[in-house]
Amino acid sequence: MIVERSPFLVPKAVQELRLPYSGYVTTDESWRQPPLRGNISRLYLVEEGSGVVYSDTEQMLLEPGNVYLLPKGAPCGYYGTDRVKKLFFHVELEQNYRDVFENSRHFLSFPIPIARIRELTALYFSDRAEEQLRLQSAVLELLMRFMQHPRYGGDLPPQLSAPVRCALELIAAAPRADIRVSDLAEHCHVSAALLGRRFREELGVTPSAYVERCVMEEARRLLTGSDRSLGEISEQLGFCDQFYFSRRFRAFFGVSPRSYRKNSIYT
Repeated sequence: MIVERSPFLVPKAVQELRLPYSGYVTTDESWRQPPLRGNISRLYLVEEGSGVVYSDTEQMLLEPGNVYLLPKGAPCGYYGTDRVKKLFFHVELEQNYRDVFENSRHFLSFPIPIARIRELTALYFSDRAEEQLRLQSAVLELLMRFMQHPRYGGDLPPQLSAPVRCALELIAAAPRADIRVSDLAEHCHVSAALLGRRFREELGVTPSAYVERCVMEEARRLLTGSDRSLGEISEQLGFCDQFYFSRRFRAFFGVSPRSYRKNSIYT
């Protein structure tokens, strides 16, 4: 169950780091999930209790006095004992529009003093702008340490061509399911075929697949960060109706939008 929670605001000047959802929680035995593909990285700072995160190939014990990174794209399941108290953040750290942890397939951890976790928790609940900035800097410092971890295994993304960067800016400005590749190409003054080839070469996905990922991640943010109805969210994201939106969301995340919203407080 959640015992305390407050919003965490990242300064707009920080463009590469986003923390779309966060919380300070105490969970019980109901905190459990089978391995599902993660579409966002998660940062756990464990203060009390114990638990386990696991995939089909590895598992890691959650213990007090440690910080953990569950990287984007890595299948992750979890379960806890009767009590796991932690400060957590959903993390998006990007360079050239790509998540720097997306190619890291291992759970990562390193020790951190419990006193430091409690200090960061106090910053988390502060309304003072300078302390929010201190917390943002501390989170970024933790992520930089994970990028130096021997099991990190990720590569920083290459520079992007002008057409791809143009298309990414358009998609990021208003992610919608009805975005057409031909419209992106026309706006960026290239052919659809050329834009598709550049996407595959530079990002490893087609433009349509990238649009879907952005739309689904925006849906996830709206589900966890707002009280909008499924109908309102599906309309904002350009779906023909909320039932088709629900089918696409389930296909992408493995759970329905309602279940995702209900269970997100435990993540």
